[in-house]
Formats: sequence, structure tokens, C-alpha cells
Amino acid sequence: MSQSSRSSRRVSRSVRPLQTVFDVTLAHEALPLVRRIVTDIARHKIRLNGAQLERRRISTEVAENPRRRFQLEDEIRELRNELRSVIDELHRVGATLLDPVRGEIGFPTIVNGSLAYLVYRAEDDAILHWRYRDQAKLRALPEHWKSTPSISRLEEEEGLLV
Repeated sequence: MSQSSRSSRRVSRSVRPLQTVFDVTLAHEALPLVRRIVTDIARHKIRLNGAQLERRRISTEVAENPRRRFQLEDEIRELRNELRSVIDELHRVGATLLDPVRGEIGFPTIVNGSLAYLVYRAEDDAILHWRYRDQAKLRALPEHWKSTPSISRLEEEEGLLV
């Protein structure tokens, strides 16, 4: 294998598709859809956990019901696929599931030159927190971030929207 084909393969692996970078306004615009997705994720997780618990209960019984066990395996497989599909929908919006248990969603952003997330929590009505991508500590959203116009609005106002 030639050196040029090796390096071109390495380059193609390291290239990532462009990711949306959110500001607070843009993230809030996406919230209605994201809330529905979070609700779907929670519903699928509950159903999946219930099916997995039933499968464990059945497998410990002496008089095991093989038919029901096979039904549960199919149901669990289908629920996992549906959950993956809903999470993929969240990724298409540009957001990331940070914590499925607490319903935390991250909108990628940049803070002080570092990758970070604007964090929406299912228990909140709005985006109230942020965190650096490599840290779990949530920080309160500064007030001056809330009043910053979105990039897309600035482009529209200046006639730069492509």
C-alpha cells in the first residue's frame, strides 16, 4: 500500500460532518421539538425497562414460559431500535442526549474557545444551564447570554442569509 493511500484513508476517518453550533436563542427555537423528543425517549426507556424486568423475572422462574420469553426478546429488540431512532432524531436537530435518566439535552456551543453545551433539563421550562463538554458540572446561564441575538437573525438583518 502506498503512503498516499494510507494518509488519505486516515484523513477521511478524521473528518467529521459539520455540527450545528447553538447560541441561546437558536437553542430556544429548537426547544418545542426537543421537548417532544425527550418525552418520546422517556416513554421508550420506561417501556424498555419494564420489558427487561419481566424478562429477568421470567428467566428466574422454575416453570419458564419460553413463548413469552421469545416475545419479550422481540419486544426488547424493537424497543431498542425505536429508542435509537428517537435519539437519532435528536441528533438530526443538532442536539445530544447527555443524561437519559434526568432528561438532559445538550446543544453544542463554544464558550471561551472550548466546546460546551447549553443544557436543557426536562424539569425546566427553558435552557437555564451550560457546561463544558468534558465536565459534568452545570453552571447557571449568564443573563447577558439570554439577550444575545442569534447568528441566523443577525445574518437575516444584514442580508447575509444564504
